Amino acid sequence: TQSELVRFSYDVPLITAAMQANGPTGGGTNVTLEYGGTTGFHSITMFGQDFANHDYSGRAKLHDTDCMATLWSSATSLECRIPAGECVARSLAFTVGVGDFNNRSHFGTAIGLFSYDAPAVSGIENGTSPSSGEATIRLVGKNFGSQGAVDYTSMVRIGETTANVTAWYSDTYIAGLTPPGVGKDLSASLIVCEQEGTITGVFSYYPPNVTDVAGGLEADVLGAVPTRAMAAQTGGSTLNISGTDFGMNGDYSRAGRFGGTGAEATEWTSDTFILCKVARGVCGMLETVMTIQDNHGGTKADSLDYDLPYVTEGVTVSDQGEFENTFMNRPASGGTTISMNGMNFGQSGYSPAARLISNVNGTACEATTWVSLTSASCRVPSGLLDTISVELTVCAQIAGFNGTHFSYDAPVVTGASGGTNGPTSGV
Repeated sequence: TQSELVRFSYDVPLITAAMQANGPTGGGTNVTLEYGGTTGFHSITMFGQDFANHDYSGRAKLHDTDCMATLWSSATSLECRIPAGECVARSLAFTVGVGDFNNRSHFGTAIGLFSYDAPAVSGIENGTSPSSGEATIRLVGKNFGSQGAVDYTSMVRIGETTANVTAWYSDTYIAGLTPPGVGKDLSASLIVCEQEGTITGVFSYYPPNVTDVAGGLEADVLGAVPTRAMAAQTGGSTLNISGTDFGMNGDYSRAGRFGGTGAEATEWTSDTFILCKVARGVCGMLETVMTIQDNHGGTKADSLDYDLPYVTEGVTVSDQGEFENTFMNRPASGGTTISMNGMNFGQSGYSPAARLISNVNGTACEATTWVSLTSASCRVPSGLLDTISVELTVCAQIAGFNGTHFSYDAPVVTGASGGTNGPTSGV
């Protein structure tokens, strides 16, 4: 009898599906692999026994890492306890009997049947940063990856900007350095191996902080050096706004406001300096407010005065419409209308108030009417005193005056009763 040595192999395992196709990055979840063996797709009829009918100490593998445990179940299934890992569309493989993965002897592989869960961010620590960045932010949650997850292109992102550095600590804790930026209520995201987890509205950059407002006029109309920035009532004055956290570039939306009026224009210069063109207006001791990318908070109180109103001359209007450039000698009965000329009376009717002031007290005009930026009128009340100042107030700013005084007509004696003669003693 002659014999001939023939090389014989059982069909290699064929993986066709994976039940529970997702699992946590920390590992430990059972995943069932289903494949076709001798009772499956690639079979031959021969003498012998199907290797898949018994447990031949098979080993399963997820991508490049051995399963934590492999349990043979039947000719068509086994269980793999997944190792820690990251990423999507991982390959699955197993070998049976004497075969191993190193020499690729007798094992089957299927690609893209299993994915690790995406990271889930549940909260952050230190959710603020200066606009220059470089503050440490820490994200907590789960599925942040196994040790060395940075190798899987782990990234922390604030809004749409990637953090400068990411440090992996555990599957539930990761840290990064914030990038430069501005804004509030931003999202924080973690990307692990192209899978992203995001938590919204949890991070804010520091709001802008205004520390100084300077520029405008160097002195008021009376020559006094102002204690705060000054601007022309007609608008157009440029003020220098100093502070912090104005942003590292000029690409962000920004707005300035003085009192209740927005600036005509703003120009970013640096993270600590912005130029603002003031709109027209009146009033004094106004606050300055800067908003960067909807992040309001940069406020400096009592930082701007519009130019003080100033009365330069008075015009008396007679019943015949004649004008006299003086405040002097008006009837004590009142009712005369005087026009006050000057500057900085406001761009529109800001409820001006005029009054006549003696050394003792002041008497308000019967009516005060705004006419223009340079003119207002006062209907004089009745009175007797001489050398009375004329005062005009516009939005709580009291007008300076050039020294001309108002006076009522002097009393005139027209006759006497009780005789025309009398003793020198007066008795």
